Amino acid sequence: MKRQNIILITIDSLRADHLGFMGYQKNISPNIDRLADESVVFTNAFANGPVTPHSFPSSLTSTYPLDYQGPRKIDRPRVLISEVLKRYGFITAAFHSNAYLSSFFGYNRGWDYFEDIIPDYDLLLSFGRKSFKREIFKKWLLFLAKISFSFSPEMTFRIRYLFYKFGLLRTTPKSVAPASYINQITEDFISSIKNENRPFFCWIHYMDVHLPYFPYDCYFKDRKLSYHELVSKELPGFLSEKYFFEGPFKKFSQKYLKNTIDFYDQGIKYLDEQIGDFISFLREAGVYQDTIIFLTADHGDEFL
Repeated sequence: MKRQNIILITIDSLRADHLGFMGYQKNISPNIDRLADESVVFTNAFANGPVTPHSFPSSLTSTYPLDYQGPRKIDRPRVLISEVLKRYGFITAAFHSNAYLSSFFGYNRGWDYFEDIIPDYDLLLSFGRKSFKREIFKKWLLFLAKISFSFSPEMTFRIRYLFYKFGLLRTTPKSVAPASYINQITEDFISSIKNENRPFFCWIHYMDVHLPYFPYDCYFKDRKLSYHELVSKELPGFLSEKYFFEGPFKKFSQKYLKNTIDFYDQGIKYLDEQIGDFISFLREAGVYQDTIIFLTADHGDEFL
């Protein structure tokens, strides 16, 4: 009997109750809903932590985040699912754009292919060559991730705030690779190994729903104001980032809250389309029927 391929799709910050098959009234997730209709849905599954570093140890090692001196690093005796499946003959690959899931934190074990993707946007920083900008940007992004486990929450907040005030966190809307690029390199990988006589295990992590909520321009067709006009009026998008770095106790007006949720939902809508494109690729490549797909999130976002 031929063994099935396995694809694990994880989505950062996706709330279950903002999906149609979970009862959400906005039609922003038709492709995920369609996949759910064809799948087993686990409605009593809960994240083991409210943030990525505390949630993923459970997802990928089946241990509690506070086991083994906590989630500071995925070290022994924790065993990643990639290590287990590789021992059983799977070709293993991971594609993500989250510093907390990088090799620095031990998530690179057990993978034949492991890519920490840092985008090379022109706007990453305002100086230097692209290659230099890429390296500088990667260093400070990893630095921000590392300090979260090195200092007190108050000190971490103050250091992050300095980055914010000096503009290092406002040079680009998203400091991560978009789903379209994650799809591209994942599809290239699958195309290159689909005729192998071994099954593959592929983990894809999408960041498009994560703050700062920055939906792409094509999703402003039905709005009276452009994104940049909304930002100039201090509405969400960068406001979610501003709120995060200037203090958690500032109150949102109902108007700001509504716009924040709208921006969040537009991120889901964009990602849903990209997931639909990826599923279509799997069908066209002839691997869909031989593949088990898991789709989940590491945690959600709260809007109070």
